[in-house]
Amino acid sequence: IGSLLKSVFAGMGLAPDTPEMVLRNRWAAAIGPGYAAGSIVDNLDEAGCLHIRVEYNSTLANELYMRQEDIRVRLNGFLGKEIIKSIQVKGRRFDAV
Repeated sequence: IGSLLKSVFAGMGLAPDTPEMVLRNRWAAAIGPGYAAGSIVDNLDEAGCLHIRVEYNSTLANELYMRQEDIRVRLNGFLGKEIIKSIQVKGRRFDAV
């Protein structure tokens, strides 16, 4: 059953070693504790767009939006390859796009 579950999760992009799951599981190490405290990885789509969710903190969302290129480069360095092509920051009460 374990190998079946691994196969199913891998097919869904949820295997522990996929870039999205690496970022989800090590978000604070990847982005830094200040940014990680108020944000989460929503998903990494097939086009390489990383969707970051920030709720109820427009200041943090704006900071992430303004620094998205620096953050993109930092996260790709963390992953060890050029996977993230763009970043979209979204929130429950606002969108910074």
